[in-house]
Amino acid sequence: MTAADPMAAPHVDHVVPIHGGSVRLRSASGPMEALWIDLRDPEGREVIFDRATQQHLAAAVRIIPSKARDLAALLNRYADTHEDSR
Repeated sequence: MTAADPMAAPHVDHVVPIHGGSVRLRSASGPMEALWIDLRDPEGREVIFDRATQQHLAAAVRIIPSKARDLAALLNRYADTHEDSR
């Protein structure tokens, strides 16, 4: 039995580990359907540091489904034309 696709759930909340931290993907559904992408440091904190307030700030962007397709195409083209470095 295969696990359900976390990106197909009605409300997405999925964390993807990356070098130096993680990316959290979360969605808003309904008339404001969008995917929010948060960049996190290795401890799970938001990665933007505001020197004025001395606090980490959320680093989120909102992507509507049509723009997610555009982003996916760009990421797939990058993945198809570059080798992994380990």
